[in-house]
Amino acid sequence: MSLRGWISKLLSHLSGFEGDIFTATTEGEDAVEKFMPVLAEVPQLFEPGEMFSYNNAAFSVLGRIVEVVRGKHYEACLREYLIDPLRLKHAATGAGEAIMFRAALGHLSSSEGAAPEPAQVWSLVRSNAPAGSVFAMSASNLVAFAKMHIDGGVGPDGKQVLSAESVAAMQEQQVKLPELGLMGDSWGLGWELFNWEGGPVIGHDGGTIGQTAFLRVIPGQKAAVAVLTNGGDALGLYRELISPVINRLTGVVVPELPAPANDVHAIDASRYVGTYSSQVADSHVTQDAEGRIWIEQKMKGIFAGLAPEQPRVELVHWKGDTLIPRKARHGMHTPHAFVGNDGDGNALYLHTGRADRRVSA
Repeated sequence: MSLRGWISKLLSHLSGFEGDIFTATTEGEDAVEKFMPVLAEVPQLFEPGEMFSYNNAAFSVLGRIVEVVRGKHYEACLREYLIDPLRLKHAATGAGEAIMFRAALGHLSSSEGAAPEPAQVWSLVRSNAPAGSVFAMSASNLVAFAKMHIDGGVGPDGKQVLSAESVAAMQEQQVKLPELGLMGDSWGLGWELFNWEGGPVIGHDGGTIGQTAFLRVIPGQKAAVAVLTNGGDALGLYRELISPVINRLTGVVVPELPAPANDVHAIDASRYVGTYSSQVADSHVTQDAEGRIWIEQKMKGIFAGLAPEQPRVELVHWKGDTLIPRKARHGMHTPHAFVGNDGDGNALYLHTGRADRRVSA
């Protein structure tokens, strides 16, 4: 495969290796470079191009490619080729720059329904900087970035920041996704693609340690909406603010988020029962004598310290091989898609945007 082909796979989350690897290497400018040997030991879950699985680490690889090509560390490239040309005055490549602004600290709830409390750390590790782990900006600067994509790659001074051909290529479908609720219907080169009535719509969301970001862009109508939060009911805000604003500005209809049907009935979940594992968590799916389906998660690594204790959650049938929680968690009935076949008729992956591989029956 050519380098261009590999870059396409990395940008569209088709690389196939596990992607939530938040290993701290160093706080120096060589943080991304020193992260590359760590990834050499990361499991390959499936063949490149086989399926979509959101992959932060893939963007660290892309960042390292940028460093090698440009001959300077990633944050310097980010400032020289994006922040400065777009005149983003409220953008920070790390905590050392963010402190010059009114930087918000993330807030986390110790349990479902509990009041949000200040997080113990401001950001994730610098080794994941190209995946957005330490980058911060204001909502207005994020909209300025979106405007560049609306304008075919042209910056505020009329100069080409990104080629029009690259802008168009980024918005072309590379892979279709399972039905995952808030995520797009498909993925381009970096962008989520939403097949909404009145669209097309592109965008991307983000969430790290109590901070949540939403960006939706309707290029054909030259409109963009960005909302940044630092705790609380972020999805409630999405429903109450972003959806109606998009509709009033553009006429685009934002679909309702997944919710259980009123007449949920028991199903045979034997295909789904088992343990699915990743660097983030081990997920145990069971079905009791009454036919109720449950998932229990044990968080691992950095997430064990950041995430509250995960209660057992009941799942109910939604569509096809996809289940959702009976009760919303953090404002969302997150779809759990069971995909693939392990050769014995069992699902090979539990897909919630990231594909966790079955490790036991």
